Amino acid sequence: MRSVFCSHTNSVEPPAISYHAHRMPEIPTHCWAAAAVVVGASVVATQLHSGSKVPTHCIGASMLGSATVAGALVHHGSVTQTPAWYCVVGGVAGASAIGYSLTARLHV
Repeated sequence: MRSVFCSHTNSVEPPAISYHAHRMPEIPTHCWAAAAVVVGASVVATQLHSGSKVPTHCIGASMLGSATVAGALVHHGSVTQTPAWYCVVGGVAGASAIGYSLTARLHV
């Protein structure tokens, strides 16, 4: 461990370890808001199309998957930078919703 010179005490002290260094980074508020809007829109779309011939689980999964693709294109259009871990998790969840909607539709 490297020591740091402290000018106000004229002594050498070990660097302080930040409490935040051991925690995972917080997910930004706008990510939580976007997730709430997407889930709410999916529930509303599912309810509004409850009388259609298309199964409701296909509608909900399609909405979730479409929102994931749109969000990824808008916010992470660069292929030169790796997105944050929570963006990768959201992408995997959205890809899963798309896969589920496709396979569920094929089995109907």
